[in-house]
Amino acid sequence: MFFVKSPTGEEDKSTVVTESVARRGFRLIIRSLRAHLRLHVLAMLGATGFVLTTVSGARILGWITDLVVLGMETDDGRLDRVSLSLPVALIMGTSIVSGISVVMRRLFLMMAVQRIQRDWRQQLVHRYIDLPLPLLRKHPVGKLLAHSDSDLETATLVLHPLAFALSVVILVIAALGVLLFVHPLLTLIAAVLFPTLAMVSRVYTRLVELPSAEVQKRV
Repeated sequence: MFFVKSPTGEEDKSTVVTESVARRGFRLIIRSLRAHLRLHVLAMLGATGFVLTTVSGARILGWITDLVVLGMETDDGRLDRVSLSLPVALIMGTSIVSGISVVMRRLFLMMAVQRIQRDWRQQLVHRYIDLPLPLLRKHPVGKLLAHSDSDLETATLVLHPLAFALSVVILVIAALGVLLFVHPLLTLIAAVLFPTLAMVSRVYTRLVELPSAEVQKRV
């Protein structure tokens, strides 16, 4: 439970918010996605491409090791240029696609975050303009500017790892699929380990929720 602050930084005790950090963060993410959906989609496509190239790159290296590196032991030790062209092309192609995916993920996500900060900053400034002048005079200008800067930076922090978090989820699913072909026991261990780590992260978030709110309140 906490009190909502007015644009001037005062606590409004008439409005009490009991939502958890996860719910407020989820609502904030949905709001930002609706505001700049195209940029977020491009960033998530880049994150997905990075995951797919990471998984496929491991499979390609394994195939090259089996057919090219270990294959030299059974042949006469010579490899023609034709047999090497396909492995080299696959490695270079995977590396190029992976690099483009990383650039897409970071560039478009940063563009979305910057535009969201711009939109919210403009809305906050217009809110300041609508407030009565005597109320604004009761608070230092620096304090009002701090709310339009540090608070917005904090509000958009949850958006920075958004595409990366999506890529982690896809990577977990792809890894479980690959492990299923390797050995069912490894798949079972991973299926138990990943939810356990998620639960530990959830407990940690609940423990630091109130201290983090107090620190942000002082800032």
